[in-house]
Amino acid sequence: MVLVPAVSGEMGILTGHVPAIAQLKPGVVTVYETDSDIKRYFVSGGFAVVREDATASVSVPEAVDIEDLDPAAVQAGISKYQGEIANAKDDEEKTNAEIGLEVHEAMQYAISLTK
Repeated sequence: MVLVPAVSGEMGILTGHVPAIAQLKPGVVTVYETDSDIKRYFVSGGFAVVREDATASVSVPEAVDIEDLDPAAVQAGISKYQGEIANAKDDEEKTNAEIGLEVHEAMQYAISLTK
């Protein structure tokens, strides 16, 4: 089974899943190879596609093993983007900072899964 962070909510993909396309938000893709072999990856977005033959693919710009995320760098990013939101001069600057904050908060959540 694979769990993906769809914009519409967490989506589980199992054998025999109906065809579907889901836009992904920043979050954790969890791959259950077996009940005890579980891999988790942070993704900043992308798409999950389940085809008619029940094969699935997850297309993302990058996937990072959550064990490789640096908690200090993530916290620094959160502080940076909070400051940029507070000091934004226009809507575009504010929107870009909000996107950065959303991604870093999702990374912070991903890190919490390793504890």
